[in-house]
Amino acid sequence: MSEHEEVSTELSDTIQLSDLTRHFIALVETIEAKDLPLTRLGAGIVAALLLDGAHDSRTFARLFEIEHALVLRELAYLAAIDGFLTVTHRDERTQRSFYILSDRGEKLKAQLII
Repeated sequence: MSEHEEVSTELSDTIQLSDLTRHFIALVETIEAKDLPLTRLGAGIVAALLLDGAHDSRTFARLFEIEHALVLRELAYLAAIDGFLTVTHRDERTQRSFYILSDRGEKLKAQLII
């Protein structure tokens, strides 16, 4: 058992998690296990999109209590050439970015059981 698995098990044992939260964590771990060039935050952004939980940077930041600037930085990486997401539009005032799966993201989705 890896250190990562031990933390997940401990977390599940000590905190009463909702089914959706467990599903989200499992999906993030599944994405991470694919050895893709994604950080844990990136895997979380992709997982939240796949679960229809967040389609924009501000919503993701608010749901997971993460600084919006960190989410925007990760989103820039995820939307780079051959990335997993495509930014569809941005609010110039707030920098809120809306995104969808790119072709590569759709291929990843097809490999996952959601």
